[in-house]
Amino acid sequence: MTVAARPEVLAAIDIGSSSINVLVATSSLERIDQRSELVGLAEAIERQGRIEPEDRGLILNALEDYIDLARAAGAARITLVGTEPLRRAANASEMVALVRKMTGLPLRIVTVEQEAQLAFIGACAGRVPDRPTAVLDIGSSMTLISLHSAG
Repeated sequence: MTVAARPEVLAAIDIGSSSINVLVATSSLERIDQRSELVGLAEAIERQGRIEPEDRGLILNALEDYIDLARAAGAARITLVGTEPLRRAANASEMVALVRKMTGLPLRIVTVEQEAQLAFIGACAGRVPDRPTAVLDIGSSMTLISLHSAG
Protein backbone atom coordinates (compact mmCIF):
# COMPACT_ATOMS: atom_id res chain seq x y z
CA MET A 1 0.00 0.00 0.00
CA THR A 2 1.45 3.33 -1.07
CA VAL A 3 0.82 6.36 1.09
CA ALA A 4 0.17 9.50 -0.95
CA ALA A 5 2.44 12.41 -0.09
CA ARG A 6 0.70 15.27 1.63
CA PRO A 7 0.78 18.48 -0.38
CA GLU A 8 3.24 21.05 0.94
CA VAL A 9 1.76 24.09 2.71
CA LEU A 10 2.93 27.41 1.27
CA ALA A 11 2.18 31.05 2.01
CA ALA A 12 2.43 34.27 0.04
CA ILE A 13 2.18 37.74 1.51
CA ASP A 14 1.62 40.68 -0.84
CA ILE A 15 2.31 44.27 0.19
CA GLY A 16 0.17 46.20 -2.26
CA SER A 17 -1.14 49.69 -2.84
CA SER A 18 -4.15 49.55 -0.55
CA SER A 19 -3.72 46.36 1.43
CA ILE A 20 -1.45 43.63 2.70
CA ASN A 21 -2.76 40.19 1.75
CA VAL A 22 -1.87 36.67 2.83
CA LEU A 23 -2.77 33.42 1.16
CA VAL A 24 -1.93 30.11 2.82
CA ALA A 25 -2.55 27.13 0.56
CA THR A 26 -1.33 23.68 -0.28
CA SER A 27 0.91 23.05 -3.25
CA SER A 28 -2.18 21.49 -4.88
CA LEU A 29 -3.86 24.94 -4.61
CA GLU A 30 -6.27 24.10 -1.78
CA ARG A 31 -6.81 27.32 0.16
CA ILE A 32 -6.21 27.03 3.90
CA ASP A 33 -6.56 30.70 4.89
CA GLN A 34 -6.73 34.07 3.17
CA ARG A 35 -6.82 37.49 4.81
CA SER A 36 -6.36 41.13 3.96
CA GLU A 37 -5.62 44.25 5.97
CA LEU A 38 -6.18 47.72 4.53
CA VAL A 39 -3.17 50.00 4.97
CA GLY A 40 -3.45 52.61 2.19
CA LEU A 41 0.27 52.56 1.44
CA ALA A 42 -0.06 54.07 -2.06
CA GLU A 43 -1.69 57.21 -0.68
CA ALA A 44 1.03 57.66 1.92
CA ILE A 45 3.79 57.26 -0.67
CA GLU A 46 1.97 59.61 -3.04
CA ARG A 47 2.05 62.30 -0.33
CA GLN A 48 5.53 61.71 1.09
CA GLY A 49 7.40 59.81 -1.63
CA ARG A 50 8.64 57.41 1.00
CA ILE A 51 7.50 54.94 3.65
CA GLU A 52 7.19 56.87 6.89
CA PRO A 53 7.74 55.32 10.37
CA GLU A 54 4.01 54.86 11.09
CA ASP A 55 3.56 53.04 7.78
CA ARG A 56 6.61 50.88 8.48
CA GLY A 57 4.95 49.92 11.77
CA LEU A 58 1.69 48.98 10.01
CA ILE A 59 3.59 46.86 7.48
CA LEU A 60 5.71 45.10 10.10
CA ASN A 61 2.73 44.39 12.37
CA ALA A 62 0.72 42.90 9.49
CA LEU A 63 3.72 40.84 8.33
CA GLU A 64 4.31 39.53 11.84
CA ASP A 65 0.64 38.50 12.19
CA TYR A 66 0.53 36.87 8.76
CA ILE A 67 3.85 35.05 9.19
CA ASP A 68 2.60 33.68 12.52
CA LEU A 69 -0.63 32.59 10.83
CA ALA A 70 1.27 30.88 8.01
CA ARG A 71 3.63 29.08 10.37
CA ALA A 72 0.73 27.94 12.56
CA ALA A 73 -0.86 26.45 9.41
CA GLY A 74 2.36 24.54 8.74
CA ALA A 75 3.75 26.65 5.89
CA ALA A 76 7.07 25.22 4.75
CA ARG A 77 7.81 28.32 2.66
CA ILE A 78 6.66 31.91 3.02
CA THR A 79 7.13 34.36 0.16
CA LEU A 80 6.98 38.12 0.73
CA VAL A 81 6.27 40.30 -2.31
CA GLY A 82 6.12 44.08 -2.63
CA THR A 83 4.37 45.71 -5.58
CA GLU A 84 3.63 49.23 -6.86
CA PRO A 85 4.03 51.28 -3.66
CA LEU A 86 7.40 49.73 -2.88
CA ARG A 87 8.56 50.29 -6.46
CA ARG A 88 7.81 54.01 -5.99
CA ALA A 89 9.05 54.54 -2.43
CA ALA A 90 12.36 56.41 -2.26
CA ASN A 91 13.36 54.36 0.80
CA ALA A 92 12.15 50.94 -0.34
CA SER A 93 15.61 49.42 0.19
CA GLU A 94 15.43 50.44 3.87
CA MET A 95 12.06 48.68 4.17
CA VAL A 96 13.45 45.55 2.51
CA ALA A 97 16.37 45.50 4.98
CA LEU A 98 14.08 46.13 7.96
CA VAL A 99 11.71 43.33 6.95
CA ARG A 100 14.64 40.93 6.59
CA LYS A 101 15.99 41.96 10.00
CA MET A 102 12.62 41.70 11.78
CA THR A 103 11.26 38.54 10.11
CA GLY A 104 14.32 36.71 8.81
CA LEU A 105 12.58 36.51 5.41
CA PRO A 106 13.48 38.32 2.18
CA LEU A 107 11.02 40.84 0.76
CA ARG A 108 11.15 40.83 -3.02
CA ILE A 109 9.96 43.91 -4.88
CA VAL A 110 8.62 42.68 -8.20
CA THR A 111 8.64 44.53 -11.52
CA VAL A 112 5.43 45.53 -13.27
CA GLU A 113 5.92 42.62 -15.68
CA GLN A 114 6.46 40.13 -12.86
CA GLU A 115 3.38 41.45 -11.05
CA ALA A 116 1.30 40.98 -14.22
CA GLN A 117 2.62 37.43 -14.65
CA LEU A 118 1.82 36.56 -11.04
CA ALA A 119 -1.70 38.00 -11.39
CA PHE A 120 -2.22 35.92 -14.53
CA ILE A 121 -0.96 32.71 -12.91
CA GLY A 122 -3.21 33.33 -9.90
CA ALA A 123 -6.27 34.10 -12.00
CA CYS A 124 -5.75 30.92 -14.02
CA ALA A 125 -5.09 28.82 -10.90
CA GLY A 126 -1.65 27.93 -12.21
CA ARG A 127 -3.00 26.27 -15.35
CA VAL A 128 -2.21 27.22 -18.95
CA PRO A 129 -5.47 28.35 -20.58
CA ASP A 130 -6.69 26.35 -23.58
CA ARG A 131 -7.93 29.47 -25.39
CA PRO A 132 -6.79 33.10 -25.66
CA THR A 133 -7.18 34.69 -22.24
CA ALA A 134 -6.79 38.20 -20.85
CA VAL A 135 -6.57 38.99 -17.16
CA LEU A 136 -7.10 42.50 -15.79
CA ASP A 137 -5.81 43.32 -12.32
CA ILE A 138 -7.46 46.59 -11.37
CA GLY A 139 -5.39 47.74 -8.44
CA SER A 140 -5.78 50.93 -6.50
CA SER A 141 -2.87 52.71 -8.19
CA MET A 142 -2.46 50.93 -11.53
CA THR A 143 -4.05 48.40 -13.85
CA LEU A 144 -2.16 45.36 -15.11
CA ILE A 145 -3.11 43.47 -18.27
CA SER A 146 -1.82 39.96 -18.96
CA LEU A 147 -2.53 38.09 -22.16
CA HIS A 148 -2.11 34.50 -23.28
CA SER A 149 -2.57 33.23 -26.82
CA ALA A 150 -3.55 29.58 -27.07
CA GLY A 151 -1.56 27.22 -29.22
